[in-house]
Amino acid sequence: MQQAKIDAYRRWNSTKIILSSDKSYKLTARGLWIDFYIPSGPNGYGTPLFIKSQLRFPQANLFTLIGSIEANEKALFSIGSELIGFTPASTGELTCFANDVWYMYWNNWLSVTLTVVEI
Repeated sequence: MQQAKIDAYRRWNSTKIILSSDKSYKLTARGLWIDFYIPSGPNGYGTPLFIKSQLRFPQANLFTLIGSIEANEKALFSIGSELIGFTPASTGELTCFANDVWYMYWNNWLSVTLTVVEI
């Protein structure tokens, strides 16, 4: 089991957790972070339509915990509060962020804790 703190205000959070493309993982996130004044868990919250297309990962809610391997913007995936059976396409460091508009990280607060277990 490995853990990492994911800060809401960082565009990329280095977890120092290396995932292997030949293994599967369970990722679990707990905690509360804040978007300006709106509290949210790692599953995020309903996204206003006028913002949806501007999100870094429009397929997920605003403030959902999002992951990638080696900060690859073309290979993002939704973690939320739990992702079971994840096998990365490539081996590398798990990097994460709160799903937001690229230029709005300045008003984000607090962090969630991500736990990664090989299954």
